[in-house]
Order: sequence, then structure tokens, then C-alpha cells
Amino acid sequence: MALQARRFHGKPLPMPTYNFSDVPWCAKDLSGSSLFEVTNRQHFNDSIAELTLLCNEASRRSKNKALTTSKKSTTKPLSIEYIFDRIDTDDPLWGLMVRTDTPTSFKGRPSNVKASPHWKRGMLQG
Repeated sequence: MALQARRFHGKPLPMPTYNFSDVPWCAKDLSGSSLFEVTNRQHFNDSIAELTLLCNEASRRSKNKALTTSKKSTTKPLSIEYIFDRIDTDDPLWGLMVRTDTPTSFKGRPSNVKASPHWKRGMLQG
């Protein structure tokens, strides 16, 4: 019998109250956006639904951009299990969340997790 890792059931994930396809692209100078430093692991846990939807939207936008520029190289979005695992195991854990000024919606999350080679600065920027 093989050993299997199983995650304990947690509280339900709060879903965002906005549609990610309505969130505008983030300007390079961050105009129209606010930047928040996040060092609390619970804040990341509370944002897992948004992080997952952000990854899906970034992948969708990347595919649409590839269609217009004839590039065929796209990547699949990060899975919710992978995001859960990174938040659970990486230490130290900190990052920056970029949100629109009005209405408040998630634009992206440049991150820098020193203990993990998989997460890179700007990886989840929307």
C-alpha cells in the first residue's frame, strides 16, 4: 500500500466579488494600482481563490496574446494544489499584492520566496 499525502479539510475559500476578465492590465509604473506587502501566511491562505483565478486569467490572456502575435508557446496556469503546497511549506513567505485602486480587485502578485526556486518575481503578475 502506497503512502498518500492528504490535506485536511479547511474552511471554504471565499470567492472574489468581481470577474477577473474585467480587471484592467497593470501599468508598468503601477498607476491606478496599489501595492501591498504581505508577510502573514494567513493572508495568503485567505487569498488562495483569488490567486488561482489570477493564474487562470493570466494564462487566458497569454493564450489570447499568443494568438494575435502567432506565438505558440503558452503555459498552463498553476493549480490550486500547487499554490496550497507553496503557502504551506515555503518559509520565509512574503510577497507583494497589486490591486486596482477603484474598485479594489486583484491585478497580480510579484513574489519573492527565498526558499523555493519555483516562484519568481513577477511570476503571477496579471
